[in-house]
Amino acid sequence: MLNFEGMNEDLGYIQHFGLIAPPFQGIPDRRFIWLGDKQLENLAHLKVGIEERKGLLLLLGDEGSGKSVLLGCLLGILADDIAIAVLREARIGVDRFFGFLAAEFKIDKEISTKGDFLTQFRIALLEAQSIGRKALLVIENAESQDDEILEQARLFSNMEENGEKLLSVLLIGNGELNRRLMEHRHRALLQRLAVRCRMDPFSTRETDAYIRHRMMVAGSFLRIFTPEAVEAIRRFSGGVPKSIDLICDHALMRGYFDKQRTIDKKSLTRYAKEARRTLGLEKGAELSLEGAARLKGEAVNTGQSRFRRAASVGIALAVLLLLTVGIPFINFREEKAPPVAALPPPVSIYFETASARPVGQASAELERIADFLRKHPETRVTIKGYTDPAGSEKYNTRMAQSRADAAKKFLTEKGVESTRVQALGMGAEKGSGAGQRIENYNLSRRVDIEIRNSFLSQPDGR
Repeated sequence: MLNFEGMNEDLGYIQHFGLIAPPFQGIPDRRFIWLGDKQLENLAHLKVGIEERKGLLLLLGDEGSGKSVLLGCLLGILADDIAIAVLREARIGVDRFFGFLAAEFKIDKEISTKGDFLTQFRIALLEAQSIGRKALLVIENAESQDDEILEQARLFSNMEENGEKLLSVLLIGNGELNRRLMEHRHRALLQRLAVRCRMDPFSTRETDAYIRHRMMVAGSFLRIFTPEAVEAIRRFSGGVPKSIDLICDHALMRGYFDKQRTIDKKSLTRYAKEARRTLGLEKGAELSLEGAARLKGEAVNTGQSRFRRAASVGIALAVLLLLTVGIPFINFREEKAPPVAALPPPVSIYFETASARPVGQASAELERIADFLRKHPETRVTIKGYTDPAGSEKYNTRMAQSRADAAKKFLTEKGVESTRVQALGMGAEKGSGAGQRIENYNLSRRVDIEIRNSFLSQPDGR
């Protein structure tokens, strides 16, 4: 946890803003997770790529863009029939790499040479395939690995039996990994990438939704950050979640000291500059490569709007000239964009113990949601399934996914396109441990359903 001159030691702002927890300090609680449209799309692509044995997959993103959060969500929703090994050690040698794989995939045969390992590794993967199990190797911070490890990952992804990949390999890294893959010596690896995903920064709307989600989970349903302050947060952070967290946490701290109940653009700008100086960053250093590119795109859009205004004047003059000389002219009208629908609030639907069948008025709620989605094709919905903590982690993850899938099935059977419905099994809800009362367990057995406008066709979410 970063310490702004010791201020994070004093969390007096929690009481000041009516919170129950600090919303922006990386609390390991799944309820704080919020994924943007592009992140949800990445999650779906990676899940399908792994479950359909696509082979080699890639996830790129700058530092703080949420790659680790997305990986955690991905591992949580993968089926139980996938054996997973996650390599986090940097600059690992080949021998140590093989030893890691042998331990993770439970190869207990004596191995003395590289050939021995490759033989036994293939046997282990074939045995897993024979009983319907898949295998996944995740290499985090892949940009820090030597070329030999990346080449070995490529060779592993080529291992097949009866036309089916024996191992999926997911490479996760930053822009440096992307630059290395573009080099000639890695062309074979680049060509074999079946799924390529990138962690884009949040748009202004997504930044607002991200902040409000974390504030609500932390206990506040009030708008502490004004819309103008959110725009400033997005500008200072470049839309990178980690930078958003740092700026918001510092702003809440300073807002508490200044006895402010809301944080406006002027205050936020001052607080963000303070945070930047405290962290020792040069001006503009908080922007990621993707964030800077997005902001550059916004500047281009502004320039284009100015060009369109100038062009409209020219067109008007041309029309006048054409009409004066008697030449017929077609009257072009600019179509106005349809108004954005007011979105209904998030809805929770509850389930019986060890069941994916909802209780109470669930059908009526789901029917209402389906009706709204049919009438507003520009929207999409995210369904997150939860369980109480009574079962094992694997059982809870599977049951949570079953509940989310059940809600998704209801919506699709009512005419909602499946591509607009994202169903995620989040597992047991954190904080509902053995000391909780049974009625709290009942509240944990649920799905949370949130409808959002789609930003996929509007890169900046506007």
